Amino acid sequence: MILIERVESGGEQRKGRTALTVLGFGLLLTFGGCILGVGASAAYTSGALRMWSALPSPPSRPRRIDDGGLRAIRIEAQDGKLYTYEVEPPGAAWSVAPPARPAEAPEVDRCPTTSGYHVMDPPGRVVQRTCAEWNQHNEAGGRRDFVLLDAGRLFPWTHFDSGLLSLFLLAVGIVAGGGAGLVAAVIVGRRIVRSAREG
Repeated sequence: MILIERVESGGEQRKGRTALTVLGFGLLLTFGGCILGVGASAAYTSGALRMWSALPSPPSRPRRIDDGGLRAIRIEAQDGKLYTYEVEPPGAAWSVAPPARPAEAPEVDRCPTTSGYHVMDPPGRVVQRTCAEWNQHNEAGGRRDFVLLDAGRLFPWTHFDSGLLSLFLLAVGIVAGGGAGLVAAVIVGRRIVRSAREG
């Protein structure tokens, strides 16, 4: 009689430990999935997943960036002319630009490093860099950087985001990450229960 009670209590303890193990793994994987989803959302929103892309070569090798904004870049080339390239909309071509007035030529070598955007390192040694940012009362914002590399190539980096898009991506990240963690928790839980039954 005493032996049967001990066996039953040992079986109940094993079941209780198995249930706690399954619950612990379930919570850990679900919470971990949510954290990964939030991290992926934050990486996208900050621009960390954006890459530099090369612009077509201008008619003459660039000497310096004369101006760079959100929609276009203007360069001074080695042939002495100014050329402009409209980045928005894509698919434009280089065109000769009218001479700039002195007031239109901004200082182009200062870009904020604490703007909240994570700009990847340019794909080469930078000779000159310019950037432009905009923020519309935290509803939308963006940044575009232009770099002139020592090889004479021009590269822009562009990222635009909005507050609603960021919130949507955050929600998707939490749901997708948590859902993936929950699925993983069910799979791991079944294996733990199966191994407990066999053991």
